[in-house]
Amino acid sequence: MAEDLIPSTKKATIEEVGKNYFDDLISRSFFQHSPYDSSRFVMHDLINDLAKFVSGEFCIRLENNDSVPDNVSKTRHLCISSSICGYGDFEKRGSINEARHLRTFFREPNYLYTQRPDLDFDFFLKLQCLRVLKLSWSNVGELPDSICDLKHLRHFDLSRTSIRKLPDKMCSLYNLQTLLLRYCQDLVELPTDFGRLINFRHLDISGRNKIERMPPRMGKLKDLQTFRGKFVLDKYTGDNIVELKELEHLRETLCISGLRNAVHVAGMRRMKYLNELVLEWGGESSDADDSEKERQVLENLQPHANLKRLTIRYYGGTRFPGWLEDPCNLSNLVRLELWDCGNCWMLPAVEQLPSLQQVVIEQFNELMYIGSNPFPNLRELTVRSCPKLTGRFNLDYFPKLERLELWNVDIESLTISQESNSPKLLPLVHLTTLEIRECSKLRSLPHEMHTLLPSLTRLRIYYCPKLEPFPGEALPSKLESLEIWSCEKLIGNLKQWGLSTLASLRFLSVSFEGFADSFPDEGLLPTTLTRLYIFKISKLDGKGLPTSLKVLRICDCSELQCLPEEGLPTSLSDLNIDGCPLLEQRCQRETGEDWPKIAHIKTIRMNFKDI
Repeated sequence: MAEDLIPSTKKATIEEVGKNYFDDLISRSFFQHSPYDSSRFVMHDLINDLAKFVSGEFCIRLENNDSVPDNVSKTRHLCISSSICGYGDFEKRGSINEARHLRTFFREPNYLYTQRPDLDFDFFLKLQCLRVLKLSWSNVGELPDSICDLKHLRHFDLSRTSIRKLPDKMCSLYNLQTLLLRYCQDLVELPTDFGRLINFRHLDISGRNKIERMPPRMGKLKDLQTFRGKFVLDKYTGDNIVELKELEHLRETLCISGLRNAVHVAGMRRMKYLNELVLEWGGESSDADDSEKERQVLENLQPHANLKRLTIRYYGGTRFPGWLEDPCNLSNLVRLELWDCGNCWMLPAVEQLPSLQQVVIEQFNELMYIGSNPFPNLRELTVRSCPKLTGRFNLDYFPKLERLELWNVDIESLTISQESNSPKLLPLVHLTTLEIRECSKLRSLPHEMHTLLPSLTRLRIYYCPKLEPFPGEALPSKLESLEIWSCEKLIGNLKQWGLSTLASLRFLSVSFEGFADSFPDEGLLPTTLTRLYIFKISKLDGKGLPTSLKVLRICDCSELQCLPEEGLPTSLSDLNIDGCPLLEQRCQRETGEDWPKIAHIKTIRMNFKDI
């Protein structure tokens, strides 16, 4: 894009055309997905060598000890390795001052290097042909007004710098298309005349910053494609929201913050390319007195039917508008998140939205029930911090649920159809993950989980002190991961869980909190177990450790004095000991009394340090 090599068409933007080119190169193995980061790409060594050979002196990458080639007048694209720290030293290298025709100056960030290099902008101002300038992770506090002399600049990256303001004269860079200001924590504002950047397409101010409002006349950026970060409304009038109706080409995500101040709300239905919309009213829910005003604001923010993800935070209304429940208005909505809507006592009737698969509900202080009708298509449900959600939580309403998380709610039981001969006895054949945390009043899970939740592979239960023990052989046979923390009644009946029959179990994590003295008894654990995490136990029984075990972690066992006399399984390859002062002394390399018991283990860590 920065080189103007991608043609635009009537049917596709230059970004879409460029993506098609890039996807084609991936299909031909010119680029490959990085094995370490799914958002990045790499070249095979042979392809990289070929590309370097073909590009010759046209493209140069300098490492720490590299000298600048004799003839750099033909160089158009320059990348400096992160191992080169100072720009001043770099400028003095060889004939670099002859590289007056550079199109790209790209410095690789060094994420581990805390001292950021200083910049000499006089050097960059000599590069009048620059189109791409990447200075992320550099020591930039301000830009000189002369930055406007780089008339051809199209892509400018100042991410993770200490920049506070951008000079107003920067708005005369009429060719600028992309400005990246990710995680600029000191940034307080954008230039007043930002709307003059008539060719501007991409703005990224995501991450923490100090911006309190968007500049005026943002609606003039008719070609704006992406806006990452928060579109902050004026805290006194909120009138700059009207600018949004002009940005109908926005794609991907839009977050509007400060809606509590909005008056003349712009309709969002023209933004047919948006995939995700985030609506924020403020830092906390407002009083009920303002609820009707806030409901009207939300009513006027109805999005286009193409929207796939919607998040509403800190909304102060007592009820939600009708468009949120209409299958025609939100026919493509896949994910809905509702956060801290403190005055709402019931949810919108979204169960009939045809594409809805994921729902997150968090911090609803007045919410009394989830709904009385089934959610036929819901795949994932998360409910957190809803103190008035009590009684039974009926799982029959979610026949296709795959993942359920319940945090800090006062329900007393999870139930499935009580009709013993009902064909609905297997309503949750798709459920694979169940996570329950801090439900202090929860007493029971569905009986006969091994038949009612046949596909469950992961079960996590944390801080549920009243939860009754599992009945014999109640755990599903496909369970692969089981985590139980601080559940007094449940832990007390551990021997009755039938763990040894779980042929698929690979990972077990248990925090005893003093509710048991010794663990594990011989024959208690299945022979398939490979990872075992133990917290707050006073004695470890080696005879109960399966010979399949590869990873063992022992944490916060202040009374655990020694390892088992018979030692640890020879299959063990990774041992972690944290917060066990008595045991740590005995496991010191070569000198500890228990060292012979663990000397065969390949990786040993104590308090997060290798020994």
